[in-house]
This record gives sequence, C-alpha cells and structure tokens, in this order.
Amino acid sequence: MIAEKDFAEDTLGRKLLKADTINFKTKKLSAYGSLRIRFRNLNLALNPVLLFVQNDNVVKSIPLTGPEIKIPIFLPGDYQLRVLNDRNKNGKWDPGQFFGKHIQPEIVKPVTRRINVKPNWANDFDVAL
Repeated sequence: MIAEKDFAEDTLGRKLLKADTINFKTKKLSAYGSLRIRFRNLNLALNPVLLFVQNDNVVKSIPLTGPEIKIPIFLPGDYQLRVLNDRNKNGKWDPGQFFGKHIQPEIVKPVTRRINVKPNWANDFDVAL
C-alpha cells in the first residue's frame, strides 16, 4: 500500500513527511473457519448481543436478529459465549447508575457451551439458552 504524504493527519496536525510504502501480508482463507450457530429459546425482545470471550476479554460482539448466525470468515480458537440483554440497543454492556438514577446494569448470561472454531472447517454449533 502506498500512502501519500497528505493522506492522513493525527490529532496534533502532524502529517507524513513524504510518501511511504507499507507492506503487509494477510492470512490465507484456509487459515480461517466458517461459523454457524443456531440458537434455541432465543428471546429477540431482549435485544440479545452474542459475545465471544477469550481470556476474559470480549473479542467480538454480534447483535442477534434471528435464531441463527452465519459468519463466513472467523478467526479460529476456543471461545466462551455470553449473551448480553442490551436494554438500550447500543451494542455494548452498560454498567448502570445506582446512585441518582437507580438504573441496574445490563444482564450478561454465560452460555454453558464453549466452542472451538477450527481453521479451514465449516464449524456448526447448536446452542440452547
């Protein structure tokens, strides 16, 4: 990728001094897996958001609009699943405000099933909530 000297500017107004070439590589498509998850007992009225967690860090979140999701390119690994009931539909967990407004935090429920996404594989899971 060739970046021209005026293509970007940081918050202090600094720009590149000259055009620059940036080299990078992408992984092959076979390094990723496809993912399909079917949900049973999914209540769409609660605005569910599926959270993929690795080492207690949310690495991906997907708002659920139906009982099944399909992701054609997904990074392999072991994931713990959690479902966030997104009360205000902003796509992220809100801690609430006990003092003053008395708003409870949004509920996040762990899913008992862990998934292992394998590379170059059609990963297919059924999850009961």
